[in-house]
Amino acid sequence: MQFFRHLTLLSETYDSLEDRDAYARLGTRCLSAVSAYDNTLEMVGTSDTAQAKFDDILNSPSVD
Repeated sequence: MQFFRHLTLLSETYDSLEDRDAYARLGTRCLSAVSAYDNTLEMVGTSDTAQAKFDDILNSPSVD
């Protein structure tokens, strides 16, 4: 969170609209990368849970 606040403060120090826009785009790309990383971690966790359940089924002594 601090990173994005810092990025916002940096963008506000520039007078040029082009520079402010560049910082806004950078912030958006960074936020998108963080979101993609979080989603990937969530999928890995879900996959690990599913794999553990599947292993339990395979190692079960009975069909039930």
